[in-house]
Amino acid sequence: MNTNTKEKTEIRVKFDVSEALYASQALVQAGAEEVILDFSSGIISDATGAKVMPIHTRIAMSYAAARRLSSALNQTFQRLEEGKSAPSN
Repeated sequence: MNTNTKEKTEIRVKFDVSEALYASQALVQAGAEEVILDFSSGIISDATGAKVMPIHTRIAMSYAAARRLSSALNQTFQRLEEGKSAPSN
């Protein structure tokens, strides 16, 4: 009996948000139990002329989830650099 077989589970992705926000800047912070990702469309000048980076999205993730995200991004970059397209959603 093979106890190392992996069962495949089909997971459907449901998108509740219909709009995508573009982010050209990201800030990464780590707390005691989570990783915080802040996304911005870029640096702008406010009314006084000071440079500000407005954050439009903040995502908090566990370290395990952030590692999975990092791994998925690295795999995607590697495929793109090898001339292969990223898998479609």
